[in-house]
Amino acid sequence: MYVLTNGSYGILRSSGWEGDRIAFIGTMTMLGVTCEWRMAWTKDGPDEFAFINEERSVDGRWNYIDEWRYRRKLTI
Repeated sequence: MYVLTNGSYGILRSSGWEGDRIAFIGTMTMLGVTCEWRMAWTKDGPDEFAFINEERSVDGRWNYIDEWRYRRKLTI
């Protein structure tokens, strides 16, 4: 479960990990607009991951919104 409570509001649910990927889907409200949202996380290695946000359109397709990538900062 992924809960949004700061600026955006919603509860996204997942059926669990499938390999190195997990997708959270649910109804979310952002800036007064309510939509069906999918946030798909991918583990790209032991020190990095990424996620893609998508919104479901009226015809049922998922439309790309944005993408974020994170990598652990190496310490010296």
